[in-house]
Amino acid sequence: GKNVFARLGSDNSTGVCINDGGLFCLQSNDNDNSVAALKAHFGESSCHVDGARVFCDSRKFYCNADSNGDVFCSDFSTGDNCNADVGRSFGCR
Repeated sequence: GKNVFARLGSDNSTGVCINDGGLFCLQSNDNDNSVAALKAHFGESSCHVDGARVFCDSRKFYCNADSNGDVFCSDFSTGDNCNADVGRSFGCR
């Protein structure tokens, strides 16, 4: 029932998903594919790079991917956010 959620894959991979006109997921520890997926989903002009992190914002959702493999998304309308940190934890608040 949430528009932002964390997921655990059958192979124990973790990721963060948003429901934004269809399901869109970022897998942790997969930075190249996460950055490409962010730019494709949000549009190149809605994304910017700050050091080792790529930020994308649609004014409805905000997501980022770190070069260390961490991913994070937040739903601005509800304040719900989820993260998948490589080797640490994954979940939502």
